[in-house]
Order: sequence, then C-alpha cells, then structure tokens
Amino acid sequence: MRREIKQQYNKDQLPPSYSQIGMETTDMMDGNSRNELIMGPLAGSFDAAMKNSDFKNVLNEFLDTFKSFNQ
Repeated sequence: MRREIKQQYNKDQLPPSYSQIGMETTDMMDGNSRNELIMGPLAGSFDAAMKNSDFKNVLNEFLDTFKSFNQ
C-alpha cells in the first residue's frame, strides 16, 4: 500500500507554478502599498493587545526600552 501511495503521489504531482513569486517583487505594487499591506495586521494586533492590561504593560515596557535606545 505504501508503494501505491507513492506512485499515486508522483502521478498526481503537478509541476510548480511560479506565478505567485510576482507578488513578492516590486513590479506588482509600490512600496507604500506593500507597507500598508504589512502594517494592517500588525496594527490590528497591537490594538487588540492594548485592550488587555497585561499585554499593555508588556508593550509599554518594550516602548520604554525602545525609546531609551533612541535617545
């Protein structure tokens, strides 16, 4: 049965499609659009975390540490 599974896998295997690589290049979108795409989920995560007092304290500690490095 193991051999049959391997044979079926090899039979069904499709050649790779590289069309998605275009989404990773600067040809598909400008820098601002790409940054907005990345920042959306990050900002939403931080908003949700700030509603929890435990996470808010941790994030504020990170902020204080970050500010101390930039002085």
